Amino acid sequence: MTQSASAQQLIQGVQDYIRNAMDIMESGEYTELTGLDERVAELCSYVQNLPVGEATQYTKQLEELTGQLDKLKEVMEEHKDAVQSEISGLSDSQQASHAYAKSGALLPKKSSEE
Repeated sequence: MTQSASAQQLIQGVQDYIRNAMDIMESGEYTELTGLDERVAELCSYVQNLPVGEATQYTKQLEELTGQLDKLKEVMEEHKDAVQSEISGLSDSQQASHAYAKSGALLPKKSSEE
């Protein structure tokens, strides 16, 4: 595998991660970005260690990736604002119930004896 192929694979991996996160957010679900920072750091480190002539061929793709990350940030901020607005008038217990319901967390079932 050449260094160029590896850089391309790292770029594709970050793009796929962003695309997946965007799809989840746009469907109204919540997502965490666990691991995205490590992927971006790995990509940046890899490209920084390439010879200048080889690294510059990725400029356009990295600029596009920056735009995709900015868009993801924007969508996540909009989602956060919508959730904050949605729960702002709820009591603490209602907010907790709402958070559990939205996260897909399962609440313990009450026993029939209660």
